[in-house]
Amino acid sequence: MSALPGFIAMALILALSKIPALSGLSEVFDLLIGALPVVIAVIAAKQVSELDEVSIVAGVIAGVLSVGGGIIGGMIAGILAGGVMVRILFRKFVEWRFPMTTVNIAAGGIAGLFSGLLVYYFIAPIALFIGDGIKQLIELAVDFNPILAGTIAGVLIWPAIIGGVYHAAILPIVLLEMERTGNSFLGAVDMVGLVMVAAGINLANIIRPRDKGEAAVAVPGFLINLGFGTFVESATHLCFRANGFSLELFYLGGDRWCISWLF
Repeated sequence: MSALPGFIAMALILALSKIPALSGLSEVFDLLIGALPVVIAVIAAKQVSELDEVSIVAGVIAGVLSVGGGIIGGMIAGILAGGVMVRILFRKFVEWRFPMTTVNIAAGGIAGLFSGLLVYYFIAPIALFIGDGIKQLIELAVDFNPILAGTIAGVLIWPAIIGGVYHAAILPIVLLEMERTGNSFLGAVDMVGLVMVAAGINLANIIRPRDKGEAAVAVPGFLINLGFGTFVESATHLCFRANGFSLELFYLGGDRWCISWLF
């Protein structure tokens, strides 16, 4: 979740680069693609270590060296740097009575360098293979039978939502898909099955509210649903009282369309 703004920035640049007058932004998109493993590594290092600045520096160094491994390589590098090497080196340098400034410099630099080199030479090819394999599996499923692929996605997403692990289970796969192409099949399923349904619930309560208070509450949720593709929880208190009908039609490419409706 913490890394999602980086992927959104990438997606916005990708969308803008499709405008003929802004086609030069495709080079910016390529730069952002390369920066994503660094973002992941920094966040991973920060979250698994209690040492703020030191872990961030270690994550940056490790992330730069793990770009070849994609976001999986960046995540592994960040965890190794912040969760393993920084702690070990920091403790050792303190025990050896290094000056505190030296401890920070050495722990952050060496931890990031060691973790990054480990990923660069050994883990990156494996991480890239796994990431590409997941994306290719999803692409094969969609090419084979889009309806079957959507059904399987729905079957997987539903228990993840009920179990409260949706973001932990589905979001990483969405980010893997976005890593190379800027778009995601599972992300589209999320948009159609969750966000647009929430927008439909909000819209129904704007058009025919039970009272004026419901319409006032539904407007911000509806605008955020459409503008940012999030805030599904805005419809929670309205979903059992929605009155109206919402229909969404999405173009998925080629001859494939997806329809979502709400009574």
